[in-house]
Amino acid sequence: MLMKVGLNTAVCASKIEAGSSQLECLKTWQEFPVTAVEVRGEYFNPATFTAEMTAIQQLAQTMHWQLFISIPTELFPDQGVNSHLQEVLTMATKYGIAGVKYSLGTPTSSALAAIKPVLAEFSTVKVTVENQPTAAGRLTAVQHALQTIKEERVPLGFTFDAGNWYWVGEDPVKAFDTLASSITVFHLKDIHNRETQMLGMGDCNWQPLIQKLSTTVPVFLEYAIAPKDVKAEIAKVTLLS
Repeated sequence: MLMKVGLNTAVCASKIEAGSSQLECLKTWQEFPVTAVEVRGEYFNPATFTAEMTAIQQLAQTMHWQLFISIPTELFPDQGVNSHLQEVLTMATKYGIAGVKYSLGTPTSSALAAIKPVLAEFSTVKVTVENQPTAAGRLTAVQHALQTIKEERVPLGFTFDAGNWYWVGEDPVKAFDTLASSITVFHLKDIHNRETQMLGMGDCNWQPLIQKLSTTVPVFLEYAIAPKDVKAEIAKVTLLS
């Protein structure tokens, strides 16, 4: 079975920074062999969010794409729970979003207890936490957090970001081997001198990681790619399946 490859709208970063919408970006992906797309919360204009998100939902349904969203905040800030979580999950349910990704933060037992009923209420949406390029994203911290989440039986997934480990001085291969059993989503990027590169041009030995993943784990390309190169970058992943 082929790996499930998706695209994060970071792929269109330059166009979006120049004024294009994420919807316009997604429309250019209809020819690509992807099974999922991930939009970014920080790329939306609040004034046009409802209209754009409605159109994105319709396009995703037409293309049979699973729809994900990345929220640029911590799920567990200041040892608490993100105050907007219920609002975000209500929105995700409304628009048929399958997965919501937050940065991890620092989960405590009390915060995990508080989040359980919220996740149960919105059980159709899978919430994942991601290793982040801060002290909370060091391997020991992430390992401890994921273990606590497991022990508390909180239904959170884990988005493994291959690139973020470089920003905290960690080896992504060691991190993968340590955390592999927890990974439910994979954010793929190659890094050199803390800058993203096309796959195979950076320092990350990413190919063995992809080959070890279950084909049920979606792999999102999450770095700027010129339109003419997107198909080739997708193929680098699918050829490993």
